[in-house]
This record gives sequence, structure tokens and C-alpha cells, in this order.
Amino acid sequence: MTATQRDVEIAAAKTEILERAVKAIRSYAEVKTAKKKWQEADALIRDADVIFGCVDGYNQRKQLERAARRFLIPYIDIGMDVHALDNANFAISGQVILSLPGEWCMTCMGFLTDAKLQTEARRYGDAGVNPQVVWSNGSLASAAIGLFVQMVTPWSEKRARYAYLEYNGNDHTLRHSRLPEKLAPARCPHFDNSDDIGDPYFQIARPRP
Repeated sequence: MTATQRDVEIAAAKTEILERAVKAIRSYAEVKTAKKKWQEADALIRDADVIFGCVDGYNQRKQLERAARRFLIPYIDIGMDVHALDNANFAISGQVILSLPGEWCMTCMGFLTDAKLQTEARRYGDAGVNPQVVWSNGSLASAAIGLFVQMVTPWSEKRARYAYLEYNGNDHTLRHSRLPEKLAPARCPHFDNSDDIGDPYFQIARPRP
């Protein structure tokens, strides 16, 4: 995020830090931000070409994926966590998931489960989980950008229907999860009605400057 000590001291908003970082690279870039919950910034979501989700908690991910499907927008989820082990050490894990409209969703792939959602609700309630920020986020973010570039440029002939990459921060590796192969149905049954698969009033073809 390129945050500085000064940002910490003045409690600068992440949106402000991100806008500064983008304009440091390309000064004429137009950056639209909203200092509010993403649920309250639906106008920005509706106009997106892709959504990168870096939210805390499984329920937030489920809601954001549903919003992406509602507007037929590709969704790339990024997340990580740190777990204490019995031997006083820690395990760092994470994931990068590509969820495309009409293809397998995160529930199909085995990442979002009722058990995870219920456990989270019992443990954290409305407060949500505490975010963990360590070096592993750089690896996860780079992998997410790689999926995005592969999706929107012709550099590779391969066009993935989905992606579920598992990250092991203790040995610094990313690998394809085998859960979708074991669990995913022939087609996604979780977004199969008119309220889930697209907004009839949303203009997909928008004029470009």
C-alpha cells in the first residue's frame, strides 16, 4: 500500500494512500474512491471491469462475489490468515481465486462452506475477523494481477474457467487447489436465477474515452 510512518500518525485512509500511489505512477490517472463500506459504493462496483476482493471474513466474500455475479463482473478474491500451532509456531496460508460469471463460484470450488460461515458467525459476530498484514500479501497480490492480465490480454492462449490458488507462507509456494476437481459440480447451481446472474438495466457496452 506504500503507507508511511506519517500515514500511521495521521490515520490516513487506505483510499487516500492508494490514490497517492496510483498517481505517483501515472499522474493523469482518474482515481475514484469512496470512504465507506463497499455495500454503500455500489455505483463504483457496477461500473467496474473486474473486482478485486480483499475483504475480511467469509461472509463478506460471499456477499462481494454475489454482487459481482449480479452485474456480470469477474471477481478475483485475495486473502490470507495466520494460525497458531501447538508447538508455539505459526502457519501462514492464503488463497487467490478467480470467479467468473457463469462458471464455478467459490462455493462450488470448496472455499466457501456452510461450516466456515457458521464458525465465523459464532466466533466474530458482526465485528468481523482481524486482518493480518505480512509479506505474503505481496505474493498473493502479484498472483491476482497475473490472473487479471491473463484474462484481459492476448499474451496467453489459455483462458481459465476458474482459478483457485492456495498459498503456503511457511514455504513460500503457490499451487492449484485440488478441491474444485473433487467437489465442483458440472455447472454452478448457486447463481442460476434472474436475481443472481445479471442486471437487465446494466449497460455492458460502455463508451470509452
